[in-house]
Amino acid sequence: MALRVDNVPRGIACYTRRSTDTVHLGRILVDPQARGLGLGRSLVEHLVKHVTALSDVRRVTLNVYEHNNPAVNLYSALGFVVTETVVASSIDGWATLRMQLAV
Repeated sequence: MALRVDNVPRGIACYTRRSTDTVHLGRILVDPQARGLGLGRSLVEHLVKHVTALSDVRRVTLNVYEHNNPAVNLYSALGFVVTETVVASSIDGWATLRMQLAV
């Protein structure tokens, strides 16, 4: 899914069907120059609406870096809850939160 404002690309996101009842969101990105305008919220809300229209979807999941407070706060405000903290990888040393939304 792409988000355009005045025909200018400002965000992207994708999803993958993980199982019959689970869709995973990923690559949720908003143009740094357009952050703070509610575009991330709009993008995730539209994507969740789209994937929940698919038959049998009961759960939407995503991963987010633990230190990315704006994203964690956004996902929490949209109803996602942390289900797991993944140990920091040896590549970047950052912990990842797995979050889930029951629909």
